[in-house]
Amino acid sequence: LRRVMPTISVSKIDSNSDEGKKIIGDFGIKSLPAFIFSENIEKASFFGQFQPLFEKKNNLYVMKNEAAGIKAGKFIGLPEISDSDIKIGPTDAKVKIVEFSDFQCPFCKAFHPSIKKVIEEYREEVLYVYKHLPLSFHSQAENAALASECANEQNKFLAYADKLFEEQDNWGKSEGTQNFKTYASQIKLNTLQFNQCLDSKKYQEKINKDIKEAANFGVSGTPGTFINDRFESGAVGFEALKKTIDEELQK
Repeated sequence: LRRVMPTISVSKIDSNSDEGKKIIGDFGIKSLPAFIFSENIEKASFFGQFQPLFEKKNNLYVMKNEAAGIKAGKFIGLPEISDSDIKIGPTDAKVKIVEFSDFQCPFCKAFHPSIKKVIEEYREEVLYVYKHLPLSFHSQAENAALASECANEQNKFLAYADKLFEEQDNWGKSEGTQNFKTYASQIKLNTLQFNQCLDSKKYQEKINKDIKEAANFGVSGTPGTFINDRFESGAVGFEALKKTIDEELQK
C-alpha cells in the first residue's frame, strides 16, 4: 500500500477494545488481521480498479482479505455447527473438523481418502462436519450436493460421497439428475424417497446457507477445512491432518 499511497497513515486497533469490537460487529469480521480504511481511500488513483476488494459501511471501508490474497492469521469466529449439518462423530468431540467441499472438484476427490482415514482412526475423538461449496464453474456440483443431502437423510452420506467421487468423471460430464438417482439405487437407498427429495430440491436452502457461510469466512476454493480454529486450504494429506489433530487433542 505504501508503494501506491506513500503518505498513508496507519494505526493499530486492538480487536478486544471497544472500537475494535464495534468494527468487528459492524463488518462481521471473521479473521485477523483486518484492514479498515477511511473514505479518503476513494481519492486514491487505484481505487476505481480495486473497488471490488472493499466493502463500505458507516463511511469506512474494510478490505476483503481473501479476494486480496491475504491469508487469515487468526479466526475470531468459527463456522456454525447446527443440527441440520452433515456430521460424523461425537458432537462433544474436542476436535471439530469442518470441511467446505464440492463433489465435482478434483482436489476434493483427492482429499476424500484422507478424511475417511481420519474418521476411521479418530472415531471417538473427532467430529467431522461436511458443508457445501459447489463452485459456479462446476455445472453438476449443486445437483451432487442436493443428492448427497438426500442420501444423508437416509444415513448413507459417506457411502454416497464415496460413489460420487468414484464416478466423478462420469456424472461431471452429464446433465440432469439421472446419474445421481442411479447411484442411490446402487447403494440400496429408498429410491422413491431419494428421488422425491432430489426432484424437489429439498435442501437447496441449506446449500445456499453453506455457500454464504463460506463467503463470510473468506473460503472461495475447495476443499477448505477448519480443524478447530486452524484452517487448511487444498487437498492436505493424512499425515499433515494427523499432526494437526494430535496437536489439538493435546491442548
